[in-house]
Amino acid sequence: MSLLLRRPSSYIAAESRHREANNGSLAVALAILALSACVASFGRSAGETSAHFLARHGIALTKEGLIGALSNSDLWIRLGASQQLVLDGEKDAIPFIRAAVGREPRLTSRLTLAFDLGQLGDQSGVDLLKATCSNASSGAGDRVFAARCLLYLHSDSCVSDVLSILDSNIEPPEVIQAVDFFSGFKHVLGSDGGMNKDDIVAHLVKRLGDDDAGVRLAASSALSGFGGASAVAALKEAIERETEEVVKRQMQADLTLLEKKPN
Repeated sequence: MSLLLRRPSSYIAAESRHREANNGSLAVALAILALSACVASFGRSAGETSAHFLARHGIALTKEGLIGALSNSDLWIRLGASQQLVLDGEKDAIPFIRAAVGREPRLTSRLTLAFDLGQLGDQSGVDLLKATCSNASSGAGDRVFAARCLLYLHSDSCVSDVLSILDSNIEPPEVIQAVDFFSGFKHVLGSDGGMNKDDIVAHLVKRLGDDDAGVRLAASSALSGFGGASAVAALKEAIERETEEVVKRQMQADLTLLEKKPN
């Protein structure tokens, strides 16, 4: 499966679920955990590919048809067309996707297209992602989304920015997005990405004591991807003081995973 197909799953799902759920950020964290291995739908039916989605909306799946669809009035068609061009390996489409980036009014959409450019080997897309995640004036959610895109492009250049976001005073849904960034960190890069693992673990451990149950749940899940005695000890302590049963059960499952990992 192309990494591209997963691009906004936690970002968009978390954002929409937080607006709709009565139990707030706990629902966000649960949504992220449930969707982390899923394909992003881009407004499509479950399991529907971008090709099927575009064809259903009358978009020709030729290079010319897809390039034309980059100017469609429907956001999901624009993003789906760009995605399909990447899946087809159409490097000739790079100038057209660049132009589409310039037309998009919403930063998240521009970042999504920038990710597509990065997958086609175009540096301008990577540059926009890096500029966004390092820009403290950008929203925390957009910064983390940009960092995640870079992570899937096998760049850990924004990890320190995500750690700084975790240290900042932001709302629980944004904290959860930042914490969730590290859930796939080692899996995607195959290492600690050149960062000090103890530093990452320390930031995650701190969030085990967060006032928000959703943040605690996300931190526990992220920690399960890292080994180390300090993570095990911190999670045991967190389980002892946890009052939310759903969070405690997840922490216990995460602890089981942690205890099987080498230090």
